[in-house]
Amino acid sequence: MTGVIRRNYALPTTYQLQKSDARAILAITIGATGELMQAEIKQESGDSVFDDYCVRAVNKSSPFNPPPSDLVGETILVECKP
Repeated sequence: MTGVIRRNYALPTTYQLQKSDARAILAITIGATGELMQAEIKQESGDSVFDDYCVRAVNKSSPFNPPPSDLVGETILVECKP
């Protein structure tokens, strides 16, 4: 799943975070058919622009492959780093 999100994650080249230790934790919920039900920042990075890019990347990645039945509707934590 993180590979799919990573493909939709693109910070502008003028926004220099490549060597930063910024880290946001997102809480996402995925439905039975892979649709994104919820995505929110669980732990902020301290940089609201970076946090917004992380949430946008998750939103752009939907729909996901259907999750295993035991994960449907459950909160999944995803780490987002530059």
